[in-house]
Amino acid sequence: MHSLITHFLGLLAYNLSFAVLAYVFVYFLRRKERKLTAIRGTAVALLGWVAGSLVVQTVHFLFALGGLQLQGHEEGPISIIALLSVMYPMFGWLSIKRTETAL
Repeated sequence: MHSLITHFLGLLAYNLSFAVLAYVFVYFLRRKERKLTAIRGTAVALLGWVAGSLVVQTVHFLFALGGLQLQGHEEGPISIIALLSVMYPMFGWLSIKRTETAL
């Protein structure tokens, strides 16, 4: 159990930079149609980082059950895809739709 927690903490540290990049990507992609407050933006970033890391940990676990070990160059794309797939809907759930104002 200790090695699993250690692996997850290492994965959290590894995914921190990918989480920042995924947040910036999703924010700039959806900023014109949705708006975030500072607290909600922080929640999207932190919850997306942890939830995305849990998804990556699950993928690692499932591959380990199949007898494969994911390390090296295949870990980066898996992290990016998992973090984007978690942060994109989380941004939609926690943001507010912008209202159109007529001039």
